[in-house]
Amino acid sequence: MKQFYIKGSIQLLIIILMSIILLITIQKDYVFSSVAIGILLVFAGIQFLNWIRNYVFEIEKIVDCMLVDDFSATISQKKQQQPIFKKLQKQLDRNKRNLLLQDVEQEVFQNILESSTTGMLILRRKKGEKIEVFQINTAFTEFLNIPKHYHWHLLKPKIQPILDTINIDKWEECKKVVTINSLENTEAFHLKTNITKTLEFEYLVISLETLQQVIDKKEKESWYKLMQVMSHEIINTITPIHSLAENLGDLIEEDTPENKEELQYGLRIIKKRSEYLSSFIDSYRMITELPNPEKEYISLLELIEQSVHLFEKSHPKMKFSIEIEDKLDIMVHVDRKQIEQVLINLFTNSVSATEQEEKPEIRIELRKKRQNLQVLISDNGIGISENIRDKIFVPYFTTREKGAGIGLTLSKNIMEANQGYIHLLKQEKGATFVLSFMK
Repeated sequence: MKQFYIKGSIQLLIIILMSIILLITIQKDYVFSSVAIGILLVFAGIQFLNWIRNYVFEIEKIVDCMLVDDFSATISQKKQQQPIFKKLQKQLDRNKRNLLLQDVEQEVFQNILESSTTGMLILRRKKGEKIEVFQINTAFTEFLNIPKHYHWHLLKPKIQPILDTINIDKWEECKKVVTINSLENTEAFHLKTNITKTLEFEYLVISLETLQQVIDKKEKESWYKLMQVMSHEIINTITPIHSLAENLGDLIEEDTPENKEELQYGLRIIKKRSEYLSSFIDSYRMITELPNPEKEYISLLELIEQSVHLFEKSHPKMKFSIEIEDKLDIMVHVDRKQIEQVLINLFTNSVSATEQEEKPEIRIELRKKRQNLQVLISDNGIGISENIRDKIFVPYFTTREKGAGIGLTLSKNIMEANQGYIHLLKQEKGATFVLSFMK
């Protein structure tokens, strides 16, 4: 600014001096000199005003560019010798970096949103203005089987089942279960809304999760509880063994018939508790130490038919039926042996559930849902009661007298290891398990 003040002061001083000279020539009646000096004075004044206008215009142009996030404008090195323009260039560079950072953060946010298996719709609005679609991810559109619209007037009629559940005019936080009908089927979702306010906007975040996703979260909590149970079980087994070992050591030193009998009894207890603990740990290792899948492309229909053939021989009374959609791609990329184990586990459960049926039946259906290949395994057995539905995948939970309680847990782990999932459909008669494979 020092150069600006010096140059401006010199020009202003020249104008003042010329004004004084003009005043003197007028007083002395020097007409020709007065006219000449007057013209020069007008020219100097115009030149001074143009200089100020150009200086202000350059600054205003750069400020306008920053206001609209236009960083195409640059300031020459010559102009940057002046402190004001040097500062403006620094601010331009800073704004450009901030804008690029915002773009990167927005891209990261978008990737996180798209990778989420939870359906997300984020709406925003200014006070008294119309609603805008801020973000919507693929999971949300797939749940509702709708196109991805970013214009509210196009999206609004497509999500009417959700709007029937929440008040879109008066935004409130809520948690509800909503049933959505599509062309393929009817499915229940857990709907949750959150509100966030900034200085300029108000945001409504709508999240959708399938009930199976909610159950999965609860099952993980059950796993942590299971670890506590297992620790307790192991300690309860080891503690009496340790105590018996000390007592038996004392009995060995005293060689009497009574001590021998007590020694044999103690050894039997140790053997029994050790066998129980060994069996308990083996079942746990089977669940937790699942080998990495050795994947290959296989025909799922062929694998099902082979598994059915095994059970038809051992259970001739059981009726099996297989249905498959037309033109369905039945090839999947999985571990053959592991998926065969899942099928055997489910068939075994169905056989057990239909023991009291006169005409036991297992129905198998292959179909496509969204991008997944699904296998539905249904039986006409006793079914699964409502009060234990959320426990069937918890390790060691069983309703069978001789069941180990690891079949469904192991099946769930296998499906997840092969990028699939398993869930139980809700129905009044029998039971239907759904295996979903990613395509």
